[in-house]
Amino acid sequence: MPLAPPPPPLLLLLLLPPPRLAAAGPTPFATAAPEESLLTPEVGAAPGDGTGSAVAVSASGRRLLVGAPGRNEALIFNREFCELGPCWAPAGALTGDAWGGINFDANLGGALALSPDGTAAVVGASGDGEAGEQAGSAFVFREVGGIWRPMAKLLADDAASNDFFGNAVALSPDGTVAVVGARSRDERRGSSIFTDCGAAYVFVAEGGNWQRPRQLKLLASDALAGGDQFGYAVAVASSGTIVVGTPAHNSGGGAVYVYRRVGGRAHWEPVTKLAVVSESLAGARSEANRPGFGNALSFSVDPADTLLIGAYTESGSSVTVNAGSAYVYRRQVQPDGNETWVFGKMLTAGSVARGFDFFGSSLALSADGTAAIVGSPGTDAPILVDGEPGIVPNAGRSYLFRLVNTSLCPLALRRRLYAVSAEDLGGDCQNDDEFRDMYGLGCEIWEVSFRLRLRPFVAAARLQR
Repeated sequence: MPLAPPPPPLLLLLLLPPPRLAAAGPTPFATAAPEESLLTPEVGAAPGDGTGSAVAVSASGRRLLVGAPGRNEALIFNREFCELGPCWAPAGALTGDAWGGINFDANLGGALALSPDGTAAVVGASGDGEAGEQAGSAFVFREVGGIWRPMAKLLADDAASNDFFGNAVALSPDGTVAVVGARSRDERRGSSIFTDCGAAYVFVAEGGNWQRPRQLKLLASDALAGGDQFGYAVAVASSGTIVVGTPAHNSGGGAVYVYRRVGGRAHWEPVTKLAVVSESLAGARSEANRPGFGNALSFSVDPADTLLIGAYTESGSSVTVNAGSAYVYRRQVQPDGNETWVFGKMLTAGSVARGFDFFGSSLALSADGTAAIVGSPGTDAPILVDGEPGIVPNAGRSYLFRLVNTSLCPLALRRRLYAVSAEDLGGDCQNDDEFRDMYGLGCEIWEVSFRLRLRPFVAAARLQR
């Protein structure tokens, strides 16, 4: 399946000004332009560092974890007040040194997870060779008394070469459950071998003890299929629910598997399998549209009832091949305790979407689930060169959305996602072509608050390289 362009070896952080306080309702947004900061390693930045390949931020917005897999580091930045005002101060790096080092191509920092309070982290190293060439690993760290301490190195019990264990990681808000994807894991059933079907591993530190965490493995709950890459993306909610993305499933259509924790124990059971909603709305998926549904995942924290899913290779037409999209879902708990997941919104770049934008390659939800940021790394940027209009190919852009209201959502929506049909959605909003063009499918209304991109002088510097 098509891959998004690689991220540049730098990270430009765009930080919104503090929002005005509101008595109730969704998270308020400031209307001023966001502050920009360019973050790089404290010392020795070099080509190939890949700084910014993965990022994670605490719920307070005062701590950042930035992956630099070319350096085998996860860089820590704290929001502080410096001589000239607020700044992001380097606060060290997380490495594999405590375990005797790591091979140079271990890709440590290629995947990151940070607890909401910013005191616990999981760092993936999908190329670690300890258990076999590119078998992979993940590292758990915790801040104690202002010092980041190594807690555990996680390896799969059945590790094998080329599993790429650690290509995706997730950490529960309380820091006691880690989920690690191994997208290239092969599985054997009798005489059959399912190559690259993928797996996800769950580690539970009972009582917060990471010295001997309990381990279990999740596989696709319906059937194994070679090349699915189950575990490409993972996420875990404060409720204990785990979701696993498999964007290559069904020839690139993609799917997300949902698992529910049972009785607070180290046991999870399958709940449902989510497929891309646009298939139900527009009929059968065309051969040309392979959305890659499930390539990126993000949960809200409190309440843990909102899930954002990337579909970065979704194609709307011949001119928007691989333009990409993202989907919002809501968890509904039934009186009997069972849960269903309901489609709320399909987010797109709207009228500015172009082919190979890969909108949805990366994404994140705010803690309360009322704001979302979606990366679009393939978007070109307009620029003036010697007074003449031009473009910077693949300059990238991020879109910041906020939830406006859900009042248009009918009760008929409260059913399993893959059963949703056009009739179920109902409401005038679904029959209004202008609404469809501006906001995409779905009865929830989300609006774009900012379109974030590099400043022109940064883009110009990249164009000249």
